[in-house]
Amino acid sequence: MAELRMPSPNVRDNLITALLQEIEGARVKALMADPPQANEAIQATMLKARIMDYEVTARKQDRAIKRASLEILGLNL
Repeated sequence: MAELRMPSPNVRDNLITALLQEIEGARVKALMADPPQANEAIQATMLKARIMDYEVTARKQDRAIKRASLEILGLNL
């Protein structure tokens, strides 16, 4: 039977930390930049953060489905 590899428990925390640092960098640039460009940069970074959060959630759900499928197969054997 295939072995499931579980990711490090800190994967989500590391992604969130990296995104917060990126958002802070965009905020600092915004203070020194033209306001319309700054708003666009911040909005793009926030959208990227949301997309990454969705990807992490999808991976977790996929792993949960695989784990449940293996448990069901194990019970039916």
